[in-house]
Amino acid sequence: MSIRIFLVDDEDHAMDLLTMYAERISDVQIVGRETDPAKAVRMILDKEIVADAVFLDIDMPVLGGLSFAGLVRHLVQVVFTTAHRQYAPESYLHDAVDYLLKPVTFERFLVSLEKLRQRLTAQKIGKATLLDHISIPGDGKGTFIVLETKDILYVQGSSNYVTIYTDTREYLTNYSMIKVEQLLYSNQFLRVHKSYIVNLRKIVKADNESIFLTNGKDIPLSETYRKQFMNLMKPR
Repeated sequence: MSIRIFLVDDEDHAMDLLTMYAERISDVQIVGRETDPAKAVRMILDKEIVADAVFLDIDMPVLGGLSFAGLVRHLVQVVFTTAHRQYAPESYLHDAVDYLLKPVTFERFLVSLEKLRQRLTAQKIGKATLLDHISIPGDGKGTFIVLETKDILYVQGSSNYVTIYTDTREYLTNYSMIKVEQLLYSNQFLRVHKSYIVNLRKIVKADNESIFLTNGKDIPLSETYRKQFMNLMKPR
């Protein structure tokens, strides 16, 4: 399996090092390099760059790596590269594959690639064997609730919990939005706002600001996800 990597760092020499490492490995391809993080985000969201993972510096001007990851993690895997240890705990809240400290050694780069291969393989298997249901923790200890994905209208996240809505009721879970997004990973569901995931088969109509569902609920469509949503839903 070939791995496509996009490098984003405001220091060229840091990308030069990773490029040199990648050139030693036959199944790794550098599909782009960018020193401007704001431009790099647009390239990913607009599909100008199609990558399996972005190797991303954290401490960058205008747009830091942690904020960057929050905007693109639904499209690419993220590996952080930084000279600062203190961001490590927060990085894993963004479901990062790995956290590389600069200067990155070749041996450590290989370890990161292996983690990335495992993540991509698991993702591929998950897409191929997509289930028609998900399980979430229930109210009592050791209990769980099984939901059919076709019945889910939308998911709404807050700071401490996530609510999953169906036509008949709502279910509260302590899963994070990232976790639920991974469970629902398919062409049927899409993140349309930092706080909302919608079932695309439950949409009645949409405009540049809102998405209207079969139950009459309108969901906000944020600027970050608008172009991807419109490209996916526009008439062919």
